[in-house]
This record gives sequence, structure tokens and C-alpha cells, in this order.
Amino acid sequence: MSFGNTRHLIFILVLLGTVFAYIIISNVFQFTQPAPYLNETGRHSAIEKRISVYVLILAQPRTGSSFLGQLFNQHPGVFYLYEPLHPFSMFQTLNYVTEKGHATLVASFLRSLSRCSLNGYQDYFSFISHSGLSNPHFRLSSKSLSSPPLCKSEATTFDNQSEILKKCPPLNAKTVSLVCASKRFIAGKILTPRLPEEILKELSEQFHSQAKTQIKSIQLVRDPRAMVWSMIKMGLIERGIKKNNTRTEYSNKKQDSSSQPLGGRNSATLNHNFIKQVKLLCNRMTKDVNISLLLSSKLNSYQNRIVRYEELASNNLTLAGKIFEFTGIDFALEVKEWLGRNSLFDKDESSAGERSYSTSNRNITVTINSWRKSLSFLETFVIDKECAYFMQNFGYKIIDNVDVLTNISISLLQPLRNSFYTV
Repeated sequence: MSFGNTRHLIFILVLLGTVFAYIIISNVFQFTQPAPYLNETGRHSAIEKRISVYVLILAQPRTGSSFLGQLFNQHPGVFYLYEPLHPFSMFQTLNYVTEKGHATLVASFLRSLSRCSLNGYQDYFSFISHSGLSNPHFRLSSKSLSSPPLCKSEATTFDNQSEILKKCPPLNAKTVSLVCASKRFIAGKILTPRLPEEILKELSEQFHSQAKTQIKSIQLVRDPRAMVWSMIKMGLIERGIKKNNTRTEYSNKKQDSSSQPLGGRNSATLNHNFIKQVKLLCNRMTKDVNISLLLSSKLNSYQNRIVRYEELASNNLTLAGKIFEFTGIDFALEVKEWLGRNSLFDKDESSAGERSYSTSNRNITVTINSWRKSLSFLETFVIDKECAYFMQNFGYKIIDNVDVLTNISISLLQPLRNSFYTV
């Protein structure tokens, strides 16, 4: 083959390689481009924007945090993210990032979110866009991410998988930033087990120093005995008393909470797994106390408040109004209408466990205290012992006899720690 033919062949191969590279890059570029139906008229001169109010909802699972988050999600002026730290937890589980890298990513993301500067998080938004990687619930629980302009029409959890994919193409980080910047407020619901404790001090100090953005922290807590009962119904915690034993009737609680019977003719043996699981839960809840102590020391009462599940469930319309008043966000008609259709009660079903509110109109007091008719005195004894630190700080009364346990007319709420403030 002559030199001229060889040079011609090389030129053809380079040309073909360039064409193939263009096709591949174009497909990738198309994957991350804004949806074609997005109206980009009136685009912001810069994506990064200072939001007037930035609300962070901090809570353990099974505390009603989905309900509280949905109040902000219904507001047309709020850019709401449901459990925004979930992808980072998955990245760490999959060894995509180290433990130290995970904490750095979380801190960086929360700062970037406060400015709607999310361009550097395409992997994050690609992850929550695909059902094979992430449960669609995480995207669909945010109206901002599942409505126009990011979807052709509003998608809901009731849509089937194919319908969701038709309505909502993969998210593009730049477009999400634009949608965020078009809103007046930002809110996010964060499960505290996913929040690295080492970044809290840095974040709280930064939030305290931000003059242009009002940081509002809302910590939602719940009676740990009610949480345990909710987890038992979902199959996440085993019953403490074996099935062949009846409720234990003891008035003296000053005995060892080991797996040995407390004595008496109706004595029952505690399940070791129950004790272990309760200890793990209460250890996690100790973190909530530490978070509250830190936030209350760094943020003033106008920036940081505690909400108890029991008080929110008892009068959700009134307390919701106070919560919005605390944040400085108007109590929009859309929020009130949604509240009229939904109440803060655990669903009896244990299948999905993702939606912790229902449209039930059952007696509120009976519903809130249903665990008191279901847990044995011995089971509550273990929970009280292991979660005592949490209960003392957040104002939950220790149960010292069976009569107090079963008499739901007796309130188990006490004042919070002096440095903690409710709405």
C-alpha cells in the first residue's frame, strides 16, 4: 500500500472515530440537558441565588416527619426536597465515597442548596432520577422535582412505573438549580441518622453568620415508646414478650431490666432481640439530644425550635400555623386545604411504611395513645430505661405503674429542657 493510500485510510479512520465520538457525547449531553418543553424565558442572570428562608426539618424515622415535610411541599413558593441526604448514604454504602468524603459531600450539598447552586451534583440528580438506583418515592415526594417544568405533567406515587418515566425525564442539575432559584423558600426533611454529627458545628456556625438567608431549624421528636410500637407493627422490631405470655401487671419498676422475669405469677421473659433493638434505637436518639444541645447553643430561639409529634397530631391546623409563623413563610391556602384532607396518624398497614399520614378521622387522643393499650408494662420499662436521657430532655414522662400506662387520660408530656424551645 502506497504512502498516499495509507494517509487516506488514516484520515477515514480518524473521521469515523470523530463521528462515533460525537454521537456518544451527544447522547450523554442529551441525557443531562434541560427538558425540551422547559420555557427558559426570563432566565435568571445567575443560577446561584440567596433564598430568604431555608428550613431544615430534622427527625428520626417514625416521628411524622413526612407529614411535616409535606406541609412545606404543598406551598407553591417552596422548593422542597424529601430526604435529600439519602443518595449520599447510598453512595457511602456502595463505596462510591469514603466516610470522610460522605461527611464533606453532605456539608457541601447543604450549603449549596441554601444558594440553589446545584450544578456540581449531576451524579446526585441522575441517581434519584432512575428507579433502578433509587426508589421513585424520593423524587415524587417533592412537587418541585415531579411537576412542570421538570416533568411534562405532575407525577404522583399513584402512577405506575412506565407512566412516571413518560412524565419525568432524568433530572438535569442546572435545570434543578433554575427551578430552585425561581422559588422564594427552600425546605428539606432530613433523617438525623443520615446526618454526620461532625459537620453540625460547622453548619450551625455558618447558618448563624448568614445575614441574607434566614436559617430555620425544626426538630421533630416523638415518644420513643410510640416509635417502638410503630416499628413493631412494621416488623422492624420484634415484640419484647413472647406470644405465649400475656400482659405483665407490675407496679414496681425498680428492678433489673435484663431478660430475666421480674417475678410474680404472671412473669414473662423478655426477648433478647427486643432489648438489643431498643438499645440501638435509643442510642440513635441520643444523637438527637446532642443535635438539640448544639443548635440551641449556636442558634437563637428565632432560628431553632422543637416540635413534638403528640402536640402536632392533637391540633395540626393550629400548630401548623405556628410553625409557618416561626419560619416567616405565609400559611398558604394550598397548605390549609391539604391539611383538611390529611391527619398525622400512622397507617395500620406495614407494607410501604413511607407515608406516615392518613385521612383518618378517628378519635385523636385514642389514636395518639394506641401504643399504651398494646405494649406491655415490661416492654415500656425497657424503653424507659434505655431512652431515659432522650425522654428527660424532650419532656416525656417515665411510666412507673400499669395504671399510668393504660389510663390514656393521664398525659405523658412534661416541659422540655430549659434551653429548648417549642413553637
